[in-house]
Amino acid sequence: MPNSEHDSLQVLCKRVRDENLYTLYSSGKLVRRIQTSSETEKIILSRFLKARRFNPEEAFKSFVACLSFRKAEGVNEIGLEEYKDPLATFPFIFTGFYTFHNEPLLYGRASAMDRFKISPTVFHRSFISFLEYLGETFDPCSMFVMIFDFTDFSPVRNVHFGCARDMLQVMQDFYPERLSKIFLVNYPSTLYGVYKIVSPFIDENTRSKLEWIPKNGVVEQLQRYVSREAIPNTLGGMAVYKVPP
Repeated sequence: MPNSEHDSLQVLCKRVRDENLYTLYSSGKLVRRIQTSSETEKIILSRFLKARRFNPEEAFKSFVACLSFRKAEGVNEIGLEEYKDPLATFPFIFTGFYTFHNEPLLYGRASAMDRFKISPTVFHRSFISFLEYLGETFDPCSMFVMIFDFTDFSPVRNVHFGCARDMLQVMQDFYPERLSKIFLVNYPSTLYGVYKIVSPFIDENTRSKLEWIPKNGVVEQLQRYVSREAIPNTLGGMAVYKVPP
C-alpha cells in the first residue's frame, strides 16, 4: 500500500475510534469481526476507503451508513442459510473452486430467478444472507469472482428489475470491494443493449469489474482465470452445479 493510502487508512481508523463507532454498534457482527484483530480492522476499513477513492471523510460516511444499515436490517438475525429459501428464487452458489489467484469462485444462473414466483422481501434477505455466508466462511481479505450464466434466460420470466437494483445497491454501498470480477456469459444481445443504456448510472468501480463474454470462446476466456474443471458444463467445461431453487 502506498504511503498516501496508508496514511488515509490511519486517519480513517482513528476517526472511527474517536467517534466511538465500535461502542455504538458493539452488538453488530461486523464490529465483532473487526475487533478480532487490528489486521482485520485494516482489511475491512480499507475496502470502504478504496471504494471512496481513498477519501477518509467519504469512507467514514460510507462505513457509518453500513453500520446503520446492518442495525436497521437486523443482519445479526439473518441466517446464513436463508439464501436457499425457494421463495427467493436465488440464483447464486459457491462452487467449491478457486481461481488461479486463489479467489473463491461463485456461480449464478440467471434462469433461476423467476419474477412470477420471487418474493422481493425474501430475495433481499437472501442476498444479505449470501454475502454474510461468504464473509464468515472465507478469509477477511478474500474477494470473489463470479460467473453469471444466461443460458436458458428469458427476458419475460427471469428479469426482476427491483431485485437487481436492490442487489447492486446493497453490494456497492454496504459490502464494498468484495467482488473482484463478474463474467457475464451466454447473454442475449438485447440485455447488453439495456446495459449500455443504464451503465452510466452504475458506479464506475463496479462497471470496471463486469466482463461481458460473447458466446464464441467462453471456455477460452474463462480459462484465463479458472481451470476447465471449474467451468460449468453448460458453458463447455466439466463442472455440474445445482443452483437453487
